[in-house]
Amino acid sequence: MQCTRLIPSFLISNKSQTIRTINVAMGPLRSRQKIAFKTRYHWMLDLKKSKARAKYPWIPREPTTSMEIYGQKIIFPEMYLDFIVPNNLDKCELKPYVSWQSKLIEEEPLTAEVLFNNRYSQKITEMFKNGASNEEIMEYLKNTNC
Repeated sequence: MQCTRLIPSFLISNKSQTIRTINVAMGPLRSRQKIAFKTRYHWMLDLKKSKARAKYPWIPREPTTSMEIYGQKIIFPEMYLDFIVPNNLDKCELKPYVSWQSKLIEEEPLTAEVLFNNRYSQKITEMFKNGASNEEIMEYLKNTNC
């Protein structure tokens, strides 16, 4: 939006009744307004940081260690990151790097036969080894709401 300043006609030397406008955004000398280097520089750094945060939002850039309460900045030492590393990593089961990509695990399709084998096959084979008859096994399956 461009602002304009109106100049009354009696200030203009020309005798015609026209209204003259001057571009206020450019200033009276037609020069752009200069912003202090410190203001420009910090604004540029903040812009770059915000772009980096937007590119990878899941990676925390600067962990907060302070809060502003009633206009006063209070620093909390408890909020500083503290990495605890054991002295001996030989017995540690955790690895220092975990890949972002996991291996694709392919499973066979889930069918009624697979579900039946997962739920009842162990008990049926155990009953068969103990000498249970087919009628007893069928009775067990009927009682378990198979």
